[in-house]
Amino acid sequence: MANLTTTNIVGSSAPTTWSQAQTIVYSGDHQAMIVIQLTCRDADSLVDLVSVGSEILAEIEKRGQEGVEEVISGLAEGLQIEILVGTMRGASLQLYGQGEVSAYLARGGQLAKLENNSAGRLKEGVVVVLATAKFSEVVGASKLKEILTRDEEPAELLAPLVHTETETSGVAAIVG
Repeated sequence: MANLTTTNIVGSSAPTTWSQAQTIVYSGDHQAMIVIQLTCRDADSLVDLVSVGSEILAEIEKRGQEGVEEVISGLAEGLQIEILVGTMRGASLQLYGQGEVSAYLARGGQLAKLENNSAGRLKEGVVVVLATAKFSEVVGASKLKEILTRDEEPAELLAPLVHTETETSGVAAIVG
């Protein structure tokens, strides 16, 4: 199986919350999909969440999924991270997640929620979604299932649900 064609859906940032979705293509059949949310507990903190998050993403891009735990272990005190990394090699998908993040798989009218630290093989016609908890909250489980089990392009239906909301800090998802 070749790489999934993905769409990233990201909400706005706030002074205490930053999120991002990034797809990294290493080769024709090897890619990584990353959904991350950083939260600072102190609203008066001088920590630049965009810089910290960008550094984390760059390090994961260099080290791969195997280096995620080491990269996020040095997080500054007062910061909280929610992260989900999905690595695809051929038809194999391996997930590593920490915090309140979710992965979903839709195929043939069925929707399944995957375990954060699991692996499996994907079949043709599957839709994969990696998401922060805030994305799942904004879209809602029933609406997500309704959209993902259609034969239409799910990202085109999900993005407007996010971008019409007033408060979208912490929202990030990859749909592929």
